[in-house]
Amino acid sequence: MFLLHTAPEHADVVARAVVAACRGGAWGSPVQPRLLHTLFGTLLGRDLDFETLAPLPVDEVAAALRSPEERSELIQLMCAVEVLCHPVPRDREASVERWARALGVEERSLVYLRDLAAGEAAKALIDFYRLNWIGDLDHRRPGFDALLKRAGDDALARTVEEDPEIAARWSGLARCPGGSVGRHVFEFYDRRGFAFPGQPGAANESVAQHDWIHVLADYGTTPLGELEVLSFQTTCSRTPGATLGLIGALALFESGVMSASLITPGSTGALSQPGGVERMAEATLRGKACNTDLLDVNFFAIADEPLDALREQFAIPPKSAQVFELDPYGEAQSPD
Repeated sequence: MFLLHTAPEHADVVARAVVAACRGGAWGSPVQPRLLHTLFGTLLGRDLDFETLAPLPVDEVAAALRSPEERSELIQLMCAVEVLCHPVPRDREASVERWARALGVEERSLVYLRDLAAGEAAKALIDFYRLNWIGDLDHRRPGFDALLKRAGDDALARTVEEDPEIAARWSGLARCPGGSVGRHVFEFYDRRGFAFPGQPGAANESVAQHDWIHVLADYGTTPLGELEVLSFQTTCSRTPGATLGLIGALALFESGVMSASLITPGSTGALSQPGGVERMAEATLRGKACNTDLLDVNFFAIADEPLDALREQFAIPPKSAQVFELDPYGEAQSPD
């Protein structure tokens, strides 16, 4: 939930709070003020200069932001901003922690941020999967806790034991009608040479839920495409760990402060690409418009439905002409 409940009239308060907690004497990365400027312009209609904006004390912020949802989203935004630094400064991480305590917010992203600031990369990686949307879905799966004990932490993201029934269900999407969401997901896997969930080494079914969203929202699997789909997912979902998924992706694909995940190597500078921050902001706005929590949909029950009809049903707006020009192929882009 990323600026989903923040009222436009509170935009300046939220912006000045982020400056107070995260800027200090200077931003730690040039991407921080650029991204904030673009997000506030796109989502809240405010043209704010985050280089010169005056900080606001926490007591004034607390008086203005009374709803738990607005307070939580403020702390989530602070976490997203801080993870753009490499390394994450200990004093800024401590500052965000203080703000969370003062506002009465318990946010699981703070655990991950604390790990990164302390240089505990291995712990941060496991906490990322344990606490984000993947971990939430994992623990709904029958027998998952026993599997985790048997197979170890890789089970948080990968298929670690062969499951022919799951593999057959996913590969069977090839039989869905042309133009259906299920057939598009099959082609998404086939085009990239991805193994199917249930096949050893593949993503597990919790991670793979996100691949339906890749197809529905029309985002590829480049680093910037992953930031787009996770931005979309964060604002379309009410799953508590959805925002941490985006924060971890920023650490993985922008700052590089998390060098690899359990299923993919990291990279740096995705948002520094031409149009990068604009693509992330638009993805966040498109997810906000979606009327359904797509992390809570049984897509196999609707796999035969036409993709275009589901986009309309879920109120997913099309990409803007500017973003389409930057990325005309989306999820259909063949891997290099």
